[in-house]
Amino acid sequence: MRNLILAVLLSVASAGCAERAEMGPTDTVGISTNFSAEETEQILAASDEWKLATNGAISLDMRIGLEAVQHSIVAARYLGGLSGKTLKPTDGRANVTIQLLGGLPSAVLKQVTMHELGHALGLDHAEEGIMRERFNDDQPCLTEEDARKMCDVIGCPNGWRGTCEE
Repeated sequence: MRNLILAVLLSVASAGCAERAEMGPTDTVGISTNFSAEETEQILAASDEWKLATNGAISLDMRIGLEAVQHSIVAARYLGGLSGKTLKPTDGRANVTIQLLGGLPSAVLKQVTMHELGHALGLDHAEEGIMRERFNDDQPCLTEEDARKMCDVIGCPNGWRGTCEE
């Protein structure tokens, strides 16, 4: 497995809202072609999981390539031993950087991406669910509580649901 750190650079530029330090639930996200097909598939699956849990309130426009997008998902080389990290700007710029550790098993990459997308969309750490501070690879889905907390932040006119099978 390659020891590459993948960084997800999400530059958030919402029309009329340059100070926003989170990505919006319908923003456009470009995925760098530097990701393998399997990694790209897991990033897309993480976005789809949030869409399902929020009954469409989160509907990120995920695109392959970095042209004409609000956010970018790109590769980086070093993360300091973490599986993922979200950096929000404090200087008034409207972009968020999510960094993901490369070489993770597919299911783990999806879980870390769901967690970091949660931060990018406005969630903090929680004691349970996908937003736990310490990673636990037994959380392959979003709980009803994960979805409810997200909907408290972004609003979900069609309600929410967990994506975990009982």
